[in-house]
Amino acid sequence: MPQAELLQKVLDRANIGDWDLLLIGDGSGTGWEDACGWASILIDKSNRARKTFYGGMNFGSVNLAEMMPYFQSMVWYHHSHGKARLKQKCPLLVHVITDSQVTALHGNRAASGHEDLAKVGHRALWAAMREFAALGYRFEWHWAGRCDSGLNYLADLIAGLSRREIKHVGIDLTGVDGVLAVRGANAIQRVTFADPETGEVISPYSINPDGESTHESRTTGQNQ
Repeated sequence: MPQAELLQKVLDRANIGDWDLLLIGDGSGTGWEDACGWASILIDKSNRARKTFYGGMNFGSVNLAEMMPYFQSMVWYHHSHGKARLKQKCPLLVHVITDSQVTALHGNRAASGHEDLAKVGHRALWAAMREFAALGYRFEWHWAGRCDSGLNYLADLIAGLSRREIKHVGIDLTGVDGVLAVRGANAIQRVTFADPETGEVISPYSINPDGESTHESRTTGQNQ
């Protein structure tokens, strides 16, 4: 683990001068068929307050995991403090330090407001980040090697732990009878209607022609 150091040294190493918010984050993942996790630390220059964010998804690529910590932290900050701060100072200078070169590249492209986001992966989420610029945040993204500082190390550690924990939460619904909603759905599927005299199975759609036509139209639509 890197030795503890003054925040100013971290800023100097990234060539960060003027700033209002500093975000240092990391993502952990392998591919779309596996879980991913992320974490970030937000530092507010106005009061030197720090807040840690983390999360995970049961399916998500590493590139998605690498940008999620900044989306999550900015959504929280804007609704908690940012709206008021922007009335006092606009724009607010947000510097992001990431160990993902792709994320830094895409982040600066999205922040510019001029480049076509078609060149950027996860276009929809980066479009949301671009909207923060419209609100008054000015982003600058910096690349730094993994575990470049204690904050990088912390983000990397929590991101990995988040990914591991979300994998443990995995739920296999195959053959599950323990979940009430699943039990109800399975029971309904097993219900059959029969003529009490002949025992012949009756389709409920033959009893309700309107329901049958609706069912057929839905089925047709699903098959198209």
